[in-house]
Amino acid sequence: MEHPCGTEGTEWDTDLEDDGDESLLRPGGPRSQDLGWGPRYREGCRTAGVCPATGVLGSGGFRPQLRLAHRALGPRGAAPLARCLTVNTVVTKLDLSDNWLQEEGCRHLSRMLKENCYIEELNVSSNRMGVGGAMALCSALRENSTITSLNLSGNNLTDEAARHLHNAMSVNRSLKELDMSHNRIGDAGAMHVAHMIANSETLETLDLAWSLWRWNGSVAIAAAISVNRSVRWLSLAWTGVGIEGALALREALQRNRTLHHLDLSSCRVDERGARALAAGLQTNVALRSLKLALNPIMAEGALALLSAIQKNKRSTMQDLNISNVVVNEQFVQLLSAMRAERPRAMHVRHGGVGSGLRRTFQPRVSPMQAIQGHLLKNKLRLWDFFRNMDKSGTMSVTQDVFRSAMQQLSTPLEEQALEELISALDRDGSGWINYRELLDGQRAFRRTARRASRRSDARSLRENRIVAEFTRCAMSMERGARYVSSV
Repeated sequence: MEHPCGTEGTEWDTDLEDDGDESLLRPGGPRSQDLGWGPRYREGCRTAGVCPATGVLGSGGFRPQLRLAHRALGPRGAAPLARCLTVNTVVTKLDLSDNWLQEEGCRHLSRMLKENCYIEELNVSSNRMGVGGAMALCSALRENSTITSLNLSGNNLTDEAARHLHNAMSVNRSLKELDMSHNRIGDAGAMHVAHMIANSETLETLDLAWSLWRWNGSVAIAAAISVNRSVRWLSLAWTGVGIEGALALREALQRNRTLHHLDLSSCRVDERGARALAAGLQTNVALRSLKLALNPIMAEGALALLSAIQKNKRSTMQDLNISNVVVNEQFVQLLSAMRAERPRAMHVRHGGVGSGLRRTFQPRVSPMQAIQGHLLKNKLRLWDFFRNMDKSGTMSVTQDVFRSAMQQLSTPLEEQALEELISALDRDGSGWINYRELLDGQRAFRRTARRASRRSDARSLRENRIVAEFTRCAMSMERGARYVSSV
């Protein structure tokens, strides 16, 4: 009878590498004798109707690292391998990434992991396991006490998978490294991940890059970091942190004393977000590396970050990555001063020094704002201000007279701004500015100022709500209660 792999009897197609000595692969050879790997694996492949994979016999019996990435094992190929590994006492690092194991293959691995007490590092990334596969592995995590590193990246894991992982980690006390990057976990799943972080006492390295959550999830993760005492390395790169998440991370950095490395690359952290993080860095004593590359941060935001580190005499920061940010000379001078006064030089990666960024940016003063400031300072009405210019009492002044009066204000205007104001007030182009035109300009300015004030108030209210949400979340996690976002 022909074997499914295309041969008869004990001889069939295989991708095994013979290392130049066929005796090593023959039944009874040195490698096949080691723990019965050869006969056991060959028989398992025959039963499953699959071809033996390169490296199983050649590596599994002798070396602690078994690398079987990109071998197209599939669910059926995982079965004989899992049966062999059940009695394994040699392999401690198992790499099965990109093998299309799916849910069925993960169930085989789960049964093996419940019996195996030697494997410490497991990589099952890019295997399309889905929720079912995640459930199977989480079942194993509840019973296994030897796995310290688990890579689940690129497996289309959803919020439901995050819930199962949270439940498994609530009883697991061995896992130290977890990679959940490049999955489809949203805000709801982020809540489960946050509780997992808050409750973990062993997790040290956590990669959550390329997750789908936005600011709600980021606030929950930040709150978890604020109460966690074990995580040393955290990546939130390419997630929706934004200004809201940056505000929450500001609060977390002010409380956390264990996080050493934080990756926020491409997290939509803008100038306001950079200033928020800077406020956290001003008191943080643990963070050593901060990555903020590919964020819309300008020179002033970069300067705020560096200034915060410089002001914090207990800061342990060693590496600041803002590689896409063009800094100004003030930044470079401050960095040079810091390197001169600190025993351990800090490495900063930035996008170079901009020739047009020599000075600190000064917000432009609105022409009408300058007039309004002059009126308030001198306790004048607009009518009094205009009458001082209108010596003839005609209720109109020439552009030259108006220009001269404006140049004498306590808040001088730039020439370009002054000319813009004159053009705006002299709407009919007559060369004269009358009181009515000036009054209309003041009213327009007041309307604009009120709108800006309302926007500022709304922004402040929003920030206060974010901080309140963070505080509520952190307190809930400290008590061990389940947190549910109220925003």
